[in-house]
Amino acid sequence: IAKAETKTAVDAEMLTEEEDAALIAENDQSNLFLTAIEKLAASPEKVHAQVATMRSNYRATHPCADEKTIHDALAKDIIRKQVWLATASGGATGVVSVIPGIGTLLAALGGGLTDVAICMKIQVDMCLYLAEIYGYDVTEVDGRNLAFLIAGLGSLEKAGAPFAAKLGGNAGVKMVRQYLKGAVLQTIKEVFKRVGLTFTRKAVEKILPFGISIFVGGGANYLLTRYVACTANKWFRMDFDDRAGIAG
Repeated sequence: IAKAETKTAVDAEMLTEEEDAALIAENDQSNLFLTAIEKLAASPEKVHAQVATMRSNYRATHPCADEKTIHDALAKDIIRKQVWLATASGGATGVVSVIPGIGTLLAALGGGLTDVAICMKIQVDMCLYLAEIYGYDVTEVDGRNLAFLIAGLGSLEKAGAPFAAKLGGNAGVKMVRQYLKGAVLQTIKEVFKRVGLTFTRKAVEKILPFGISIFVGGGANYLLTRYVACTANKWFRMDFDDRAGIAG
């Protein structure tokens, strides 16, 4: 996703002004957009540990629950929290205040893309948790790449982007698996470039209903995050069933 895999998805990591300046200098605007999301996203290690705790706690109170029941319960909890977070989000100012070192990077994006980057951070976090819940290890590069792909593709699908298959169907499962087998880092880069171009303040007026014109507004965030949540959860559920040999 970025130059150094070990520096992706760092949660609340402080960068010096010199490091921020270097990132800005060596990335064009579309690369910078993805870099900002990677920096904002929850750390894979944190996600891995939290899901393990959630799973353990659920099993303790529901000792007879099967794997599908656990998946459904944990996914529902994560989706509820992320949709609430997206809806309640106050925009760039609130996020920057709790993540030192991100300000310079976000400022380089400009106001419109800053709002989009923050909302996409919520989608990526949600997909990281869902991937972990459904059996992927997001501390491994494949699991992390999958989460970024699902978040980006789901957002573009909501915007009406033409794809060969719907993400939440059998053909969509196969489509994403093919992406993962190919030049996945380049694919992720292109997907998020399209996200940045699509979800500008002006474009959102045409994409989302009710005349919402500011992307970071609670209503717009709710609509997008709810769509990505439902689509991503369908993808991970179908993918898990297929891997486990469970008939649909």
